[in-house]
Amino acid sequence: MEGERKTGTGREADKELQEKVFAYRVIEARLQALAKERDVIMSKIFETRTTIASIDEATKSKNNGEIVFHIGSDTYMVGKVSDKGRIIIEVGGNVAMEKTPEEAKKFLNGRIGDLEASLSELNREMSQAFSAMDELAPEIQRMMGEQPGSQ
Repeated sequence: MEGERKTGTGREADKELQEKVFAYRVIEARLQALAKERDVIMSKIFETRTTIASIDEATKSKNNGEIVFHIGSDTYMVGKVSDKGRIIIEVGGNVAMEKTPEEAKKFLNGRIGDLEASLSELNREMSQAFSAMDELAPEIQRMMGEQPGSQ
């Protein structure tokens, strides 16, 4: 009878350990996904700040309106800005609007604010996930140390 109890308790302990290890791995995978998302958001913030700087440069250029334009894939082209007072900006849903440089910068700064709010929320989620992992890790180690044949 006692042997059966120990076996039952042993199975329960194994099951609990497996559940904790599984939970740890799920949190670990979530952290990896959050880190990738954080990298994307940080990249978008950098790109948007660079765009604002480019608007400033284009509107202040004095050398016949010539400016270096980024055309993609780390490739640039020299061109002339024919109208420094109009900027076409995509506002979402494949809809683009004409704005003044100041309106465009205001819109882009708002976008940065939204991205930074998302980044803050992501960092909060990551912090919670790290805390959960920090709680699970010693429990898992303790349980593994209690298993027969682990010493």
